[in-house]
Amino acid sequence: ALSGWGLRNWELVSKHKKKIINNLKDGFHEYLNLKPSIKNKYLLVHIRRTDFLAVEEFKELNFSDQTWLKGILKLCEIKSLNTVVLFSDADISNLIFSSLKERGLTVLIPEKNNLNKNFLKLFFSYVDNASSIICNASTLVLSLSFLSHEKIYLPSRKSDFQEIILNKAHSLSPVCLNWN
Repeated sequence: ALSGWGLRNWELVSKHKKKIINNLKDGFHEYLNLKPSIKNKYLLVHIRRTDFLAVEEFKELNFSDQTWLKGILKLCEIKSLNTVVLFSDADISNLIFSSLKERGLTVLIPEKNNLNKNFLKLFFSYVDNASSIICNASTLVLSLSFLSHEKIYLPSRKSDFQEIILNKAHSLSPVCLNWN
């Protein structure tokens, strides 16, 4: 499950969800039992760009900085969150940082402050402890979120964001979602 989202028999996954989560959490306890140093509730943002830009089928999963900002700001408002934790495989634009800070939000980039730590441990712990998550349909985030979240959010070109219920996400192909 952690290596990809394409499971074939989702009815079995749903039926045994608690067992699957317990087994995965047992297997990854050293990753998931870490508590980030943040004491506040936070929105985890995972902006994946590099390989998504290189593969034609995934180009629709890349969003402008404005689209990301719109979703992040609206989720922070709705969820009453003042802290945003950013992970990305590419440089994050100054527009995103400055706009979030102008709105009074605390912005953290764990990778920047923990260069010597194992990325997966760091990432797992922040996903597991996040109040809410917005990402562009990364299978890693979908799989990790399944362990401790009921839903995630995706940026949207038509509205502020799109809510994805993880128990139903298997039937949605990221490239078939209505991204416009």
